Amino acid sequence: MYIDNNPISPTHLAWDEARFNIPSSKKEKIEGSVNFEVTMNGAEYTLFNKGFHYYRQPIVTDVDPVFGPISGKTPINIYGGPFDMNF
Repeated sequence: MYIDNNPISPTHLAWDEARFNIPSSKKEKIEGSVNFEVTMNGAEYTLFNKGFHYYRQPIVTDVDPVFGPISGKTPINIYGGPFDMNF
């Protein structure tokens, strides 16, 4: 597998599943989408154009309220950021 043109090796490989640890973004601390490619033989690739998105890790500074009834449905506010509506 390649992510943003960099080869990465699987941490787990099975008949129906492959797991990888995605490296940090080349453009440190900059979010954005990058391509990734998958190959089974090193010659034929499947390209996932802009298939992985790096994002800045949000920081939560406060949650209000911090309690609610067992029945649930308590609306809460989460403060901090940066938050992204796409995730």
